[in-house]
Amino acid sequence: MAEKLGTGPFREAKSSTLPEYSAQRFDHSHTVGNMVVIAKYDADLRLMAVYLMPADRTMLRGRRQKASLPKHKIMPGNVDKVEALRGQIPTPRWRRSMVEGDELFNEADIAVAEAALNAFVDTVKAATSQRDAQAIQAAVKDIVLAINEINGRNGMIETLERDELGTLIDAVVRASGFSLQDDEDITAEWREW
Repeated sequence: MAEKLGTGPFREAKSSTLPEYSAQRFDHSHTVGNMVVIAKYDADLRLMAVYLMPADRTMLRGRRQKASLPKHKIMPGNVDKVEALRGQIPTPRWRRSMVEGDELFNEADIAVAEAALNAFVDTVKAATSQRDAQAIQAAVKDIVLAINEINGRNGMIETLERDELGTLIDAVVRASGFSLQDDEDITAEWREW
């Protein structure tokens, strides 16, 4: 599909549709102009279905943002500001909620989320010291995909958790010097929670 479209997928994920074909299915999403092409494959990567839809504003904004990466003024002196935000990682609150009986959470997924969030902060710190806007955007994609995977297992990211994560990711990115518009959600391109 990528060869025919002339572009690789911007998202590859396991699919929950097409259950009649196999237990393992995959979605690959591609952008072509102002359209999104979603290709669904079975476990053997045989093409099962193709869907076309117009790209939404969030996706188009993400493409414009990617094109503007060189314009960001990453500030190497802000590494300490990025590090200070590690204290806003929400997993301690999630653990307290779990102890208080909230069945939404479990220790294994909290630990995975905490490790991913700490790795995100570490990556943004390193990218900040190197003035690498592209690495910061890649770190955002990585953390969002990691949280997508955790949430896909148990649905533990609800409104409060989504707000906590969005606020943290936004603050870490802004602390680096990466400029975002006030209404911009840097996670929207990949976020499923």
